[in-house]
Amino acid sequence: MGNVRIEWNNPDWRRLRRSPALTTELNNQAIRLQQQANKMAKHKGTGYFAINAKPTEYGQIALVTTGYGNGADTLQQVRDNMIDQAKHHTLQKAVRAIAKGGA
Repeated sequence: MGNVRIEWNNPDWRRLRRSPALTTELNNQAIRLQQQANKMAKHKGTGYFAINAKPTEYGQIALVTTGYGNGADTLQQVRDNMIDQAKHHTLQKAVRAIAKGGA
């Protein structure tokens, strides 16, 4: 058996990782995670936010966050989200639920 070397850091790979189809899928997954986290939230007033994909040096990233996602959330809502996340690990549980096919 011979060794195979795969070069991931090349322009074609980056172009693929920034393709519109991948951007759409990444945004859809972030929204799905946001919805799952909101369903699982236990603290009153909680509402997680999905932030659309943004390009990075090597590809792109989308986020689901506890606050300041759309500019309309209040400081109290951000606080409620942070409390829910700290006490119940809601985002981690939402990722686990989606990975198991429960969402």
